[in-house]
Amino acid sequence: MLTDIFSNRYLDLPLWTEFEERDGKFLVQAFRIIEEQGYPYFVKGSICGVSKQKWEIIHARLSTELGLHELSKRAYSYQSTRQGKQTMQRGLLE
Repeated sequence: MLTDIFSNRYLDLPLWTEFEERDGKFLVQAFRIIEEQGYPYFVKGSICGVSKQKWEIIHARLSTELGLHELSKRAYSYQSTRQGKQTMQRGLLE
């Protein structure tokens, strides 16, 4: 049985001795640079196929390393008309 997952492999290796506000800001900035400039999911209002594929690969590999099926529950969101008014339908998939 495979039990050597990423999160267990490095338990004794501290990434930070303290996690401060600036560290959180750095992680947000790093992710946003990758998300917006490296692999933007939407380009000119349409899904970018290459970026979509890259994000799916990243998700699959990271969730595998963490021993999870998914990193978070999948969600949906779409516009519909209810009683003549546009409304947003959204929720989590079971």
